[in-house]
Amino acid sequence: MRTRRRHHHGLAVPEETVLQRSKASASGLVPEVLHHAVPTRDVTEQTGVFGGLVIFAQVLDAITTLVGIDLLGFTEEVFLSRLIIESTAQLPLTDFLGTTWLFVVVKSVLVVGIVTMVARTEDASRGEQWLLLGVAFVAGFGPGLNNLGLQLQA
Repeated sequence: MRTRRRHHHGLAVPEETVLQRSKASASGLVPEVLHHAVPTRDVTEQTGVFGGLVIFAQVLDAITTLVGIDLLGFTEEVFLSRLIIESTAQLPLTDFLGTTWLFVVVKSVLVVGIVTMVARTEDASRGEQWLLLGVAFVAGFGPGLNNLGLQLQA
């Protein structure tokens, strides 16, 4: 097995893996390049199901906020969220996507970044990592359930 590596689009990829995958199919290089460009396996191994639950909770909050504001006419109470939503209202895409789409994108990107950061933090103990994920879960799931309850009453 060779240890020499070749670079493909700026990524170091093991040469034998590239050759083996390329011979197997015409698109054999794509999974290898994606594996190196988006290394999510270590994140899911470190955070397990709980990392997915944190992402679910935060996206639940974002989507229920979108439904509440854009479809039911609710208002946002959190200053920073309201600032993002009001800024989005000034964009020309508001007629097609509503005023809350950017909030959903920002919140989704942030939560994936937080889960990734927690998974790759080597300075924190396993208990500290779980605590951070727990806080992120509660910070999304609580408001998401509250939004959902308000929307069901409306």
